[in-house]
Amino acid sequence: MSIAKKVIDFNSFEQNIFRACCAAGCESIRAQLEEWDRELSASRDRSVYRHKGQRKTVLKTIMGEVEYERAVYEQKNEDGTKSFVYLLDQAIGKSGSGFMSGLLSAQIAEAACA
Repeated sequence: MSIAKKVIDFNSFEQNIFRACCAAGCESIRAQLEEWDRELSASRDRSVYRHKGQRKTVLKTIMGEVEYERAVYEQKNEDGTKSFVYLLDQAIGKSGSGFMSGLLSAQIAEAACA
């Protein structure tokens, strides 16, 4: 069918392109986070951080939610107690649960104040 005979719904076309780009962006972020986690795992001090498996989490970004896995480590504290840490979370500055990217937080704040 030629373009002259078909009505173009440009809004739908644009929305589909936007969704595809966001999905590709989320996948790129997931892949990079998991690669950084593997690098941190390989270079960690094994006498301090004992690998205890992988855990899933979600990072909320301007492109959508990014679900990824990262390693959890057990460490012994000075008082003899044990604690669990995520080296990737420390490396990217993530604290707590329900992590939202700084860019998404800024957009929300800007929209709320507008």
